[in-house]
Amino acid sequence: MFVNLARNWFVVCLVALTTCGCTASPGRKVYIESGCARCHGGGLSGTQMGPPLKDLQQNWGKDQLLKFLKSPNGYKKQNERLQRIAARFRVPMPAFSMDDTSRGRLADYLLEQSK
Repeated sequence: MFVNLARNWFVVCLVALTTCGCTASPGRKVYIESGCARCHGGGLSGTQMGPPLKDLQQNWGKDQLLKFLKSPNGYKKQNERLQRIAARFRVPMPAFSMDDTSRGRLADYLLEQSK
């Protein structure tokens, strides 16, 4: 059932992007296509599966965020704050196979949204 809900949410987001006549930023496209919205919500507000991503600039610089996105679990092991956040959610942050360009676009998008 969870897989169907996640797939449906993903399809809804893609349809919304393609039919609204708006152009998503490259980072927003990476966010949607990588499935980030499944856990963090389409509006970055978080869900029961993942924390909100709206105020990242308070705790993250771009270099830190890039390192985290490359190896979430490895980065989390070195950071008590992230361990506390992760303990509140049953779904661990997955490691995504993403090239450096896409990871950079995603980081830029996430940090831009928290301004």
